[in-house]
Amino acid sequence: MPAPVRQVAIPKKGGGKRKLGIPSLFFRVAQQVVKHHLERIVEPKSHDSSFGYRPKRNAHQALEQANRNTYDHDFAIDIDIKGFFDTIDHELLLKAVKHYCPDKWVLM
Repeated sequence: MPAPVRQVAIPKKGGGKRKLGIPSLFFRVAQQVVKHHLERIVEPKSHDSSFGYRPKRNAHQALEQANRNTYDHDFAIDIDIKGFFDTIDHELLLKAVKHYCPDKWVLM
């Protein structure tokens, strides 16, 4: 088992602090193995208009897709869910992962 993630508080621009996790090298390798495994399963099921955290996709492609989606309107809506990863229900997240990939080593 990898060592626990080291937690460091870093200051935010608007005040306050944000917790940053610094994983060990072994844990980072394990994360990449799981990421690669899950991408092979979930990527083919992902919507073409989805760009966040997807391989071989970038912001320029997202803008091109947004332009196509708006049928050449002169506006776009960008939504950023503040603190999403800080408040996500991890049990619900694991339930979703298990739906697509029941491998116990992934869920660990």
